Amino acid sequence: MHLRLKTKITLTIALLVLAVVGVNSAISLATLTRQVIHQADSRASLVVQRIFFQTQSALADAARQGKAPASNRPADAREYARAALEENASLSSLIDAEVGDPLLYEVTIVDSEGTALISSDVSLAGRKGPSRPPLSQFINAGFFRQLRIIYGPQQTYAVAYP
Repeated sequence: MHLRLKTKITLTIALLVLAVVGVNSAISLATLTRQVIHQADSRASLVVQRIFFQTQSALADAARQGKAPASNRPADAREYARAALEENASLSSLIDAEVGDPLLYEVTIVDSEGTALISSDVSLAGRKGPSRPPLSQFINAGFFRQLRIIYGPQQTYAVAYP
């Protein structure tokens, strides 16, 4: 089969245009994906900081009201912190407002042992918080892995404030 020169040139130009459009589309998709992921990370970091500072404020309010743990036992300290956080209306409303964001699944405040003191998911209160991979694992994944995660089954990641 012999193609005329004009046909060969037309096919070559068409394939070249297709290749350029494909490469530009892939670069645009990668850039947009990276931007959206970093915006989600920034948003999550901001929420974590806001929750942390409101948690500090709730504990300080409880101390100013004269509340204290029943003893120095870890269980009493945990119960004091849980009650102080649960009774703080500002913290509760902040958590409720943040969970309304479509990117945010839940807010859980855990103690040093990983036990949930307060959570937007009421089934977690007083239990070990679920083990979830850190969001940084998703952020640092390669582009194709990120696409598989985005378009695959839903996954939940954790953002922790040390």
